[in-house]
Amino acid sequence: MAKKRVSYTLMKDHHKAVSRSVCYALGCDDYVNWCQLSEIMVARLTRVERTMLSFASMRSLPSDTRPHVSYALGDCEMPKGAPIAPFLDEVIWDAHYWAASASKDELRAYLRAIINHMDADDKKIAARNLQG
Repeated sequence: MAKKRVSYTLMKDHHKAVSRSVCYALGCDDYVNWCQLSEIMVARLTRVERTMLSFASMRSLPSDTRPHVSYALGDCEMPKGAPIAPFLDEVIWDAHYWAASASKDELRAYLRAIINHMDADDKKIAARNLQG
C-alpha cells in the first residue's frame, strides 16, 4: 500500500492551528499551556482525531508508564465540545449520548443558548416537558 503524503499547504486550517498549538506547548513547556492545548484540540479536532493522537502518544510511552497516565486521567473532566449534527434519524439518540457525556457547565451553556434561540411557542412546549 502506497503511503499518503500530506503537504502542510494542503492541510485543513483547523489541523494547522492544532499543529501550531502543539509546537507552542512544546516550546513553552508550561502546565497551563498543555491544559489549553487540550481545549484547543477539543475545539478543532474530531473525537476520532483526538483518540488517534492519544493512541499514538500512549504507544510512544514505555509500557510500565501507560497505566500511570491512564490512572491520572481517570478523574479528569474534559470538555465535550460542540455536539456534531447527526443524521435525521439519529437526532434523539445522539442528543442523549452527547448530554450523557457533557459536563454540567456545557449542559447549562447549551441549554441556555438553545432556549434563547427558541420562539415563544417552542419555549412553552419545552417548559411543559421540563416540568415532567
